[in-house]
Amino acid sequence: MKKTLIALATLAAVSGTAFAQSSVTLSGKLGFGVQAAKGKAAGVAVTDGDVVFTAVEDLGGGLKATVSTAMLLRGRDTSGAQVMAPAAGSAGVANGNSTMISSVDRLTARDATITLSGAFGSATIGAIEAGNGILGLGMGGAPVSLAEGLDSSKGVVAAASNTNILQWTSNEVVPGLKLSVTRTDGINNFYADKNTSGTVTAGTAINLNNDYRGAVQSNGLGLAYAAGALAIAADVTDYSGTTANRNRFSASYDLGMVKLGAGIQTQQGADDQRVFGLSAPVGALTLGVARADAGTKKGTVYGAQYAFSKTTNFNVSVGDFSGTSFDGSQWRARLLKSF
Repeated sequence: MKKTLIALATLAAVSGTAFAQSSVTLSGKLGFGVQAAKGKAAGVAVTDGDVVFTAVEDLGGGLKATVSTAMLLRGRDTSGAQVMAPAAGSAGVANGNSTMISSVDRLTARDATITLSGAFGSATIGAIEAGNGILGLGMGGAPVSLAEGLDSSKGVVAAASNTNILQWTSNEVVPGLKLSVTRTDGINNFYADKNTSGTVTAGTAINLNNDYRGAVQSNGLGLAYAAGALAIAADVTDYSGTTANRNRFSASYDLGMVKLGAGIQTQQGADDQRVFGLSAPVGALTLGVARADAGTKKGTVYGAQYAFSKTTNFNVSVGDFSGTSFDGSQWRARLLKSF
């Protein structure tokens, strides 16, 4: 349950100006599990961990401002985190001489957005990890948690991408239906970085003191429908400067005793990606299975999750991949608490 940290609900007149109603909430989750994969011994690992600060302000006239920023937390784990630092003997990052160093405390920035919403819908700008796009509905609610998921860097379908985003989403056009227009920059952490000579070159380093924009931009149109038992998501995306235009469609239908899902992604120059899944609730226990394929890549995952409450659950998942850079089986048993 989200905890309200600050609630300013008093309208006070200061020099003739009234303060709008504001609130700040803290939410997040933490999970640990025991997991193993082909060729690796079983061990304890942190599986989930983040905190999210959300501030909402009522600006009056039906207009609302929301800012959200998330931080990744991984307990005492200090491996693998990366930060920007000057290269040895250089003038520093400001001159484009930068390198990546690791082994720093795992308090890492995650999604950060600002949203204005009103009668026009909502407009969001920020930096996010954009999800796969077809697994959310396509897995049919299968409760799966694995170190290498279907959409991991070693998985079957496209992995999530870090990107800067500008998005407009309509209010409901008809009951349950919303439309969206999206612009993204810097997909998959690739940036066009202006070096000391003023030349713009593609690279992974971000020069914070020079103008830069994502090396790959995209423009997309999307729709989302959710009413009753049916949910649908679809989008068409054009990647500027490339021919890799993408189409995605996914849907789920809740029959009560079982929930079914399916999704497909087509993209020029790439194998079609498909996912099918289902889940079935049995009291506090939910069972599920999902399968994905993309050309020669295939993966099947199974999950069972027991809900102690709305915010605490225990999950056991197993999976098997073939044709990927991670071939073989894996399993995980995880305890997760959200708040």
